[in-house]
Amino acid sequence: MKDIIHQKLWRSLDLATRERFPFTMMQLATIGMDGAPRVRTVVVR
Repeated sequence: MKDIIHQKLWRSLDLATRERFPFTMMQLATIGMDGAPRVRTVVVR
């Protein structure tokens, strides 16, 4: 199951670089060294 999810994710990212695919923007959230949340928008071009 985990492999299928990874395959679909990588396929979506690949398609996003080739055509106007809905999966061109995403949010990446992490926790900083100070414990505060950090969120960045990632645009696949």
